[in-house]
Amino acid sequence: AGRDASRRAEQAREHAAAQARVDALEDLAAAQAKVVQLRRASADAQSQAAQARAASMAQAEHRDREIASLREALGMAQTRVSQLLSENEALQARAATAATSDARARELERQLLSSKAQAKVQLDHAAFVQRQEVAARKALERQIAQLEARLSSS
Repeated sequence: AGRDASRRAEQAREHAAAQARVDALEDLAAAQAKVVQLRRASADAQSQAAQARAASMAQAEHRDREIASLREALGMAQTRVSQLLSENEALQARAATAATSDARARELERQLLSSKAQAKVQLDHAAFVQRQEVAARKALERQIAQLEARLSSS
């Protein structure tokens, strides 16, 4: 009877050890599956980050081209404003010398007003172009900040 109890106790210990090995192997398999899952998730996140960086760079390049175009338009508008102001000065000089002729003076005054109106339109356009450039730059900065925040959080 003592041997049977001893043999049963030994079998119970062997069974418990075997069960512990099975549990450990199952835990190991689950951990390995989790590692594979995490590696896939990491690869997906890296791929998404790379795509986001590529999209960000493409957007930045597009914004840079837009800003360059707006700056060029602003430069041309400023040149035209300078020309119009020069024309305005010339018209004012002509108006002063033509004061003896009332009809001629009125015509020059009309031309002057037209030139001033054109100058105002050009100045308004230059201001509009400049506001667009500032808005485009701010939008680009916001997009870059958002993408950097997304990249830093992933």
